[in-house]
Amino acid sequence: MIEYRAFDLEKDIEETVKHIHAYKNKRYTKELLLWKHTRNPFGESKGGLALYNGKIIATVIYMKYNFQSKDKGVIRCLRGVDGCTAPEHRGKGIFKHLLRFSLDLHEGNYEFLYANPNQNSHPEMMKVGWRSLHRDFHYRVGVVVPSTKNHGEIRDFNPEDASKKLYYNYYTSANSTEFLKWRYERKEYKLKEFSFQGSKNYLAYRINRYKAIKYIIFCDYVGDINSINYAVKALCKYEQCYIIYYFPNVITNQINFLYTKKDRNVVLVYQENNFHIDDKLIMTCGDAEGIL
Repeated sequence: MIEYRAFDLEKDIEETVKHIHAYKNKRYTKELLLWKHTRNPFGESKGGLALYNGKIIATVIYMKYNFQSKDKGVIRCLRGVDGCTAPEHRGKGIFKHLLRFSLDLHEGNYEFLYANPNQNSHPEMMKVGWRSLHRDFHYRVGVVVPSTKNHGEIRDFNPEDASKKLYYNYYTSANSTEFLKWRYERKEYKLKEFSFQGSKNYLAYRINRYKAIKYIIFCDYVGDINSINYAVKALCKYEQCYIIYYFPNVITNQINFLYTKKDRNVVLVYQENNFHIDDKLIMTCGDAEGIL
């Protein structure tokens, strides 16, 4: 008989890490779980487990992932992550039941849910009422014109500068340096400060390569939208790389690319809870990444 119960950090962490490492993410570690679910500035996560004969066979965790606006307040969001089922137990409705069980642990304290499902979880999520966001979500590749001029100064982000101050009137997750400090503290990311005309702006990104071609995965920008072109040019000069992989939105659309081309589509699914998602809510590359 299948048993469903809430995830208990102290009791379940070791077996949960082994389960997710085995069936979903070979880079999953105890430190990654603790970072994601206990150090999140929006609060600790809640999730559920399915067990068979006392052994974990499926996991679903909802982490708090709020979207904030400087003048409109906070939209409470839950992001579905770390969901996977042992292969021998798939196709039995266990994951579908666990999705609802885990969500009920939050007692309705959210406005909407979203997730980046893989090919296994996507059909199960659609069966329990999740829907695809009806926007043209896709990544793009852009080329930035090299510049010989100095457009401000790029330096490493100082963690002591992290604050709750909000920058944008749009609803977006990356709206404070406190969020950036947490979201991009892992070693695969770089977090830089761009100083320009007395203001500080912040860029989060990764460096990747396609064969021998180096490119920047531009995750998030927090600062003055009117300075983003100078910030991107300075970043490209700093990294000696002028190809950017990005997610189009009202912020990144301000970048003046020499050339830009549509790449692959992004699958994002959601549920609303007495709330309607409108165009004031911005998704970024950091939100669209499925590696969180």
